[in-house]
Amino acid sequence: MKPIDSNAFGVLIGRVIDLVCTDRNATGSTLNNKLEDLAKRGEIPQKLVGVASGLRKLRNVGAHAELGELTPEEVPIMEDLCRALLDYVYSAPFLAQKAQDKIDQLVQRRAKKT
Repeated sequence: MKPIDSNAFGVLIGRVIDLVCTDRNATGSTLNNKLEDLAKRGEIPQKLVGVASGLRKLRNVGAHAELGELTPEEVPIMEDLCRALLDYVYSAPFLAQKAQDKIDQLVQRRAKKT
């Protein structure tokens, strides 16, 4: 594993969450408000708000020296949490649509045969 500055990684993970909120047109004055807005609109499940909020808190530790230091042990946790958020928001809908398109094609082929 290559060395990663844990604090910098935490800050960049926070930027990813900010970008997701911007991309999904979340409203609110704080990142937490924006995450709640995404949950209210069904963009993310309420349980994922907790995951994203945890990332937000870790980002704050990485960004503000008075809150302490992130450790190298926290990097894979932050990465996994971020991946869960990205998979839910982007990958899962894409894969579901791809599967639905294939099913629709199969149904159309069967309908043409009958």
